[in-house]
This record gives sequence, C-alpha cells and structure tokens, in this order.
Amino acid sequence: MDKMELLYLLALQSISGIGPVNAKKLLQLNGNAQALFDKKSKVFDDLKGSKRFFSIDFQDPLILKKAAAEI
Repeated sequence: MDKMELLYLLALQSISGIGPVNAKKLLQLNGNAQALFDKKSKVFDDLKGSKRFFSIDFQDPLILKKAAAEI
C-alpha cells in the first residue's frame, strides 16, 4: 500500500458516522479510498444493506489534514 492510499484510508476512518462496515462498502463501490475523495458526488444512498443515507463532504480539507497528522 502506498503512502497516499494510507492517507485516504486514515481520512475515511476519521469521518464521523462511517464505521468499519460502511467504510468497507464504500471502498468496494469505489475501488479505493482515493477514488472516494476524488468523486464529485458526495451522496451515497446505494450502500447495500444500509438504512443510512450518507451525504459527506469529502472535499473538506480538514479531513485530509487530520489524516496527514496521523502518518
């Protein structure tokens, strides 16, 4: 795993409301963590088996800054 993917994975884990199960589903739908943050649409209502509706601003720079501090 490269350093950038680790950064995006840490950022994904730091988002309130996304636990390990939904993080795994999001990764499966989008291929990798960086693709989530590059995605223009921020609405994820197609999580299989999930009753939650996600609207997350993956473009928020604080998410990545916090993750970078972890590395």
